[in-house]
Amino acid sequence: MEVHPPEHGIHSWRDFFVHMGTICLGLLVAIGLEQSVEWAHRRHERHLLLEQLDAEHQQTLRDAEFGVQYAGYMLRLEADKIAALQAAIAQTAYQAPPVSAPPYNANQPADPVWRAIKTAGTASLLPQKAVIANSEIETVLDDRKVRYLQSLATQVELTRACGDFPLRPDSAGSDYTHFDKKDLQQCLGTMRADYNLGYGVLVDNIIVVGAEKAIEAGETNIDRISDLEEQETERTLSQLHLVMQ
Repeated sequence: MEVHPPEHGIHSWRDFFVHMGTICLGLLVAIGLEQSVEWAHRRHERHLLLEQLDAEHQQTLRDAEFGVQYAGYMLRLEADKIAALQAAIAQTAYQAPPVSAPPYNANQPADPVWRAIKTAGTASLLPQKAVIANSEIETVLDDRKVRYLQSLATQVELTRACGDFPLRPDSAGSDYTHFDKKDLQQCLGTMRADYNLGYGVLVDNIIVVGAEKAIEAGETNIDRISDLEEQETERTLSQLHLVMQ
């Protein structure tokens, strides 16, 4: 911005104040226009970020809901295998039913958009309630990721401990006959550990579902979101009829 001297000399205080007032008014108008443009830009950017976060929440909810269904199915399969192992150790006649696992065709629940916003330092553009809600989802997903990675490591141990048992000729179930009880017990212990970690991942998925549903409903209070997570967990577990081993 350029400030030009008056075309005519200043001969009185009145001329001085008129000239200074003109300069100040021009500066205020320029600053106001600049701030208006900046406000409009920030408002547009905030709107885009909220749209992206909303789409991410919807995708995370879908992935978590599928994860609940898949984990519930897999845990029921593993519970049958545990029962078959226990029967083999006790030398009773129980056999797991001939079932196989469905393919996992969904993404793991994640929040890359929110994490990118934090990394870029643009979280300050968002309303405080959006920051609170997304921070809660981030915490829940971090807890889930830790347990999920533990579960993957345990599955490697499970393959090592139980991989030598052949399949029964009539089904996809394992044949535990003619094996040393020590081998069966080692497999059983590893399978229980895998089951319990899988159960933890299931609960984490349910918590993600509860949190996302709460946020979708407009909830921003952390205590209220936590209450809804607990309610979702109790309701879903009661429907699945699954327990820790």
